[in-house]
Amino acid sequence: MEARAGVRLPAGDGGWRRPPWSTPSGRRPRYRHLLRTRLGLEALYVSSWSGTFFAGTRASWTLADLRPFAIFLSSIAGLAFAYGIAVVLTSRRRGRGLVPAWQGLNVNPGARAWFGLAIILPLMIGGVGVLFFEPESSARSQILFTVFFFAPSVIAAGCVLLSRAWSYREIKKTIVSCVAPSYVMSHDHFWWWDGTQWASASAVAPSQALRSPDGNYWWTGRDWCALPPFPWRTPKESQPVPDASARGAVG
Repeated sequence: MEARAGVRLPAGDGGWRRPPWSTPSGRRPRYRHLLRTRLGLEALYVSSWSGTFFAGTRASWTLADLRPFAIFLSSIAGLAFAYGIAVVLTSRRRGRGLVPAWQGLNVNPGARAWFGLAIILPLMIGGVGVLFFEPESSARSQILFTVFFFAPSVIAAGCVLLSRAWSYREIKKTIVSCVAPSYVMSHDHFWWWDGTQWASASAVAPSQALRSPDGNYWWTGRDWCALPPFPWRTPKESQPVPDASARGAVG
């Protein structure tokens, strides 16, 4: 459902708001769609806590009975690093590549590159800290070890924020320049005006509306509104009837 032909949609006011980080419950993907997302997020988790990973690896390597555990942790870190390199190298290819669809971090090359760096840089920093500094040798070495121990989490978070900012760069430019379509909403944001009558925002969204990078929200002209749930999330017996519930007058 969309605005009728010949009806001019009011332009937005140029006010910019970042898309929400949350995912509406009705738009959470099924498990089979989570495989690529889980791969990327697991690699991000390993890189964020690489200080802990490498510290455990170093401590385990000195003990013969725990050396297999150290090899296992090193293998996981190596796989995560290889994944990050692959993400950076394929960031400019067409399509969305290896980056998970989480938060729309795969929508453009800049977002994909920063997500790859969120995996590569923390692993490098964590590895340098564990290899060259020991907490027991001196006060200076202990301080540097602590810095390198916690730095990967900070760097990973910063790179993810930059990736998120790059993901909505084009959308922000469209909204700020007042080019994005704008729609009249009811005071409770449950309904939008399609040019002739009111439509339920929980049942259908304007096809011309600007979507957020993660594909979960659409721009009303002043704020973000959650897109309707996926069809497989709506039971058959509770699916809205277009004439009765999706469209109607608001009293």
